Amino acid sequence: MESNKPRLTTKKRTRPQAEAQVPPTPDFAPSVSQRRRKLESLSAHDHAAFIFKNKEEWLAVVPAFIAVGLERNEKCLIIADSSQVDLIREELLRRGADVEAAEKRGQLEAASPEASYLSKGSFSPENMISLLKEQTEKALSEGYD
Repeated sequence: MESNKPRLTTKKRTRPQAEAQVPPTPDFAPSVSQRRRKLESLSAHDHAAFIFKNKEEWLAVVPAFIAVGLERNEKCLIIADSSQVDLIREELLRRGADVEAAEKRGQLEAASPEASYLSKGSFSPENMISLLKEQTEKALSEGYD
């Protein structure tokens, strides 16, 4: 016997897709002295990765990182296009670094991506590692820490 009651149908409900939530990024405003202490705490074989939202963040870290290396008697090799190298030089000068003297003694060098890790026409991790090994051996032979 059929019932005159309406039939209830059930549909399997799926959970709403959780929206991808990116945790809030802390303001990029640690003080200059805090950034400097963090950079100074890096030592040989430490790894650091920086992701910048804008040019201001880049300029707040990259020249400071290089300045710390120069102060520690480390060889600093900048692999970047000429406009970025110019920005780094300007910022180092603004911070009081003797850029010309560092370049004359070979402590500070710049190379374009094309002349360094793209020198064989395309990027190769093996070629990049080889370049870094060569540069490290060269720096050590020149007396840099």
